[in-house]
Amino acid sequence: MSDGQASPIRRFEYQQYAQNRVNKMRTNTTMKLTALAAAIGFVMSGNALAVDRSTADQEVPYEITANNNLAVSATATSLLINSAVTIEADGSREATGTANWSVDTNSPDDLSLSAELIDALPIGVTLYVASADPNTGTAADEQALALTSEVDIVTGIQALKQDAIGLTYRLVAQPTAEPGTGSLTVTYTLKDAI
Repeated sequence: MSDGQASPIRRFEYQQYAQNRVNKMRTNTTMKLTALAAAIGFVMSGNALAVDRSTADQEVPYEITANNNLAVSATATSLLINSAVTIEADGSREATGTANWSVDTNSPDDLSLSAELIDALPIGVTLYVASADPNTGTAADEQALALTSEVDIVTGIQALKQDAIGLTYRLVAQPTAEPGTGSLTVTYTLKDAI
């Protein structure tokens, strides 16, 4: 065989090889075109959605009302002054009792808790009250309660919910106070601080 002529088997192998190369190139080209067509379709569909999109506004009205709730325990512990109570230097005797109160407010402004006596005290008797500060928990100074006259016992109350805040009552009886029993009504008010 001369150099210019290849054997039929070699020609067949070459043709097979060439055909495989062509098929492989066609497959690669088809895959690339398919991926390109998919990408173009995705972009086109995105543009189509953007063109068809519309918007509408809706107003949603709302209202948040003022919430200033106050509650006190139904009764305080009984205040008993008897011969077992120590006599103070001025001759008075005293007894203490406790109660509690709760507050729930959304007020951004300062509120105060005031107290006033609705019932008259017997002659020679004074009732004091002190409350823990609902913001800090520290005890505030006690205040003497007066008949139908509000006395602020806590100030600076703002936007909080607190339960079981301590109240302490102190009943002081001077030597001139007459024996007797009774009940006193104390009215608490949550109000704007002045």
